[in-house]
Amino acid sequence: MRFAAVLILLPALHLAARAQPVSISGVVSDAETGLPLPSAHVFVSGSLMGTATDTQGRFILARIPRGAHRVVATMLGYAPQSVDTLMSGPDLVLDFRLEPRVIEAGRLEVTAERDESWRRNLERFEREFLGESESGTASRIVNPEMLDFDRNWWGRLRAKASAPLEIENRHLGYRVTYHLKDYDYTPSVLRYDGDPQFAELAPASPEEAARWVRNRVAAFNGSLRHFLLALLVDSTESQGFRLYRRPSLDNPSRSSLRFGLTPSDLLRDSDSTGAVLRFTGFVEIIYEPELEEQAFLKREGSFRRPAPQRSWIRLSSGPTLIDWLGSVVDPYGVTVYGYLAFERVGDELPKEYRPPGTVLNPSPDL
Repeated sequence: MRFAAVLILLPALHLAARAQPVSISGVVSDAETGLPLPSAHVFVSGSLMGTATDTQGRFILARIPRGAHRVVATMLGYAPQSVDTLMSGPDLVLDFRLEPRVIEAGRLEVTAERDESWRRNLERFEREFLGESESGTASRIVNPEMLDFDRNWWGRLRAKASAPLEIENRHLGYRVTYHLKDYDYTPSVLRYDGDPQFAELAPASPEEAARWVRNRVAAFNGSLRHFLLALLVDSTESQGFRLYRRPSLDNPSRSSLRFGLTPSDLLRDSDSTGAVLRFTGFVEIIYEPELEEQAFLKREGSFRRPAPQRSWIRLSSGPTLIDWLGSVVDPYGVTVYGYLAFERVGDELPKEYRPPGTVLNPSPDL
């Protein structure tokens, strides 16, 4: 995926992993009749963790790491329902009451002009949503016919899906069921939100399985989750990150306008749920162990040689909570620029994934 796939192990610090995982259980029922819904699907958004309800509509999700989770219940013919939780205490009971929903068959008559416009919009959507990295271009949407687009404004593209998108990622070895909730693209800002669930693909050979292992390590290294986990355990420097504060991005190449940072400069008020990310201006993040992909340079219109990956982040609307799994609790709480903005859905890994030897859940003793 990148020019250098370096395995970097997060240190097993004394902060880590003494907090025992918890379980989430409950019942899924029909909101109108109150009857239980067998075979409904309940999953933790962004993870491999999911299950189906039994004949009485009951479910249990065991061994859920503590942190911020969105738990989603879905069933064909019903509107999905989700609950955002901060798992920091005992086991949780969640009951879902799903509203019946009529599934629209979609347009039966489509003009050739409309069809061509839809295809162009699909190409733009796939490029921006999945990404142009090696992993993004190796991913494909299996059921693109579920998408509808709105381009009422020049340069802007909005999308909605009448059913979950099925994404096959042959670079990382996952099939992703993506419940798209929001997608709004402009040439300057891309905002999207949804509930992905990951499932392992079956490798065609031992060589492919080994390649997926290497690619997943490379996808994790230098990612936003890797950075936030290193920040939480105060090991950004040993993990290969260099941090600087910048008042603005007006002159991002001028080194005289940046000032060195440490994790303690950025995090405040840690407790059983996580820590608050708090800073002003921009934080520049340079990840030295890996170089930029050529596709990134092409997108930037640059002819220089690949350099260490450089990104910037800012807080979208003030201090925001980071949980102990390295997730930004508010999906729009942090805006990313540079290389981190180049990586999209095609580069995402399940939230519980860690390279071999890493700590699953750095957290304080609870």
